[in-house]
Amino acid sequence: MPGHAGVEGNEIVDEEAKKAAQGDSTPLPKSLITLEDPPGSLVLKIYKDLPRHVCSIVAQLRTGHIVLNAYLSRMKLIDSPLCPHCHVLEMVDHFLLHCRWFNTQRHILHLSLGKAPFTCRSLLGRRAHTKNLLQYVHDTQVPTL
Repeated sequence: MPGHAGVEGNEIVDEEAKKAAQGDSTPLPKSLITLEDPPGSLVLKIYKDLPRHVCSIVAQLRTGHIVLNAYLSRMKLIDSPLCPHCHVLEMVDHFLLHCRWFNTQRHILHLSLGKAPFTCRSLLGRRAHTKNLLQYVHDTQVPTL
């Protein structure tokens, strides 16, 4: 599939799919199989009963497919994957936890979580943090897809 060109492991999966269609298949390595698995029950609980636009923002953050320079650069939409403020790779963890440009917004987010761990895993993996996380995204004015 052209949209998956250059995706790590895609060529292996394509070759195995062709073999399977011809009745000559070998088992895929576990790591490739897990790429095709649907979300687990814990992940589905995060999205349960949330509006579609909220699910979209959370999914963008969880997958890294959000309008940050690392993603935009990978899609060849901009030249540099670096944060324009910190000059390090601008990925989700940098955006949520480290970018000095968003220190004020991050401080408010951190306070809103109380004693919960301030990690990407906690922010993106707990339904209870979704409202606060969305407020942070809104306050930073980072565009979403």
